[in-house]
Amino acid sequence: MKKININNFNYLTKNLNILFYKFKYISNNKEKYKYFNYFNKKYNYKKLNKIIINISNIIKIKILNLSFQKYYYKKNNIKKIINNKYKKNKKLYIKTILVHLDKCYIYIFIYLKLNNINKLSFIEINFKISNFNKNNPLKLLNYLINIFNEDLIIIDYKIRGIIKNKKKYIELRKKKISSIKNYINKKIKKMYDILDVNIYQEYIFYTKMTIKKINISKYIFKKNKKIKNKKKIYNIILNEIKNIFYNKK
Repeated sequence: MKKININNFNYLTKNLNILFYKFKYISNNKEKYKYFNYFNKKYNYKKLNKIIINISNIIKIKILNLSFQKYYYKKNNIKKIINNKYKKNKKLYIKTILVHLDKCYIYIFIYLKLNNINKLSFIEINFKISNFNKNNPLKLLNYLINIFNEDLIIIDYKIRGIIKNKKKYIELRKKKISSIKNYINKKIKKMYDILDVNIYQEYIFYTKMTIKKINISKYIFKKNKKIKNKKKIYNIILNEIKNIFYNKK
């Protein structure tokens, strides 16, 4: 059998993982029900599909397959999905979308988490893209941050692999990356406090962003009502953001 030479083959993988957190203070069961409806409308299939199409246009890739899944309140299913211990004071509502593209895949995992103890809920959006073409997935940052517009953002970017040509293996490191925040526009950076943790020699880049100003009215789900215990609510929200930001339990 004749051997086939594989030249200019791309073994390079660029992995971008972004966690978005949006917080809301839910004071009673009636508000919970309304918040579920809000969650369903905001993150429905059509809107997520539109986001995926825009992403594919930005990094110039073709969509080959797209799947969407919704998970309801079932304790056993939730245990299997998130591999976590179920607690009575917490409830989850989950949506996932998985997209296979040309030389790339995108995964979006969204869930709503309610805490009946401190009445604080949050929506977590886990966005992942593995890119095998020449386009840089960091180009998506400004678009994604503007679309989701969340309170807390954690970004993890890794480059792995090499490209093979006729003579030898060449590592593709033409553009040196010093920080993820260099790909974020000034307007967004003014809104957030940013922390960088990078290992340049290993091509691992890690950035955390937390909103600078906490406007209580933004975090209260009920509208046209006077806000009571502003200081208490402010401290609950701030404490939750700090716990996630600094990896505290």
